[in-house]
Amino acid sequence: MQKPEALQALDKPLALLPEAIRSHILNHLSKLIHYEPVIGIMGKTGAGKSSLCNALFAGEVSPVSDVAACTREPLRYRLRIGRHSMVLVDLPGVGESELRDWEYQALYRRQLPQLDLVLWVIKADDRALSVDERFYREVIGTHRHKVLFVVNQVDKLEPCHQWNATSCSPSSRQKINLSRKLS
Repeated sequence: MQKPEALQALDKPLALLPEAIRSHILNHLSKLIHYEPVIGIMGKTGAGKSSLCNALFAGEVSPVSDVAACTREPLRYRLRIGRHSMVLVDLPGVGESELRDWEYQALYRRQLPQLDLVLWVIKADDRALSVDERFYREVIGTHRHKVLFVVNQVDKLEPCHQWNATSCSPSSRQKINLSRKLS
């Protein structure tokens, strides 16, 4: 198999180094070039984690329900863009019950070291954030640098009847409420 162009360009500058060092450098660069990041999607049940996966894949890859939690185990999906790919891990939602929260707390802790990034999904119209706060404080812990909060379902943010369905954008009042939510 032929080396990628980026590595071929390094052949001449690295030629002066001993073979072992040159090979070591090229091996590490190759791993970086072909690295496949793993992104976990976490948050409360019903926040839209599985729907986000479905939107990213433009299809029904993850089961969803209007009334019940569907995801009970981590679901892994590979998203390919050209020659590169990433793995999305759709995790069960917290806040469904105290028993499930204990189970998912242990699951999240096992998954966190394997993740490069965590998308923590929060519903725009949700004012009850104690479960999110507790998991962020107690479970995410030292992995806080990996977390990116995603505000989802902005169309449901009050006043929801003012959502512009034509342009799929929030009204000026919804934008104000969204700004307040983000802060």
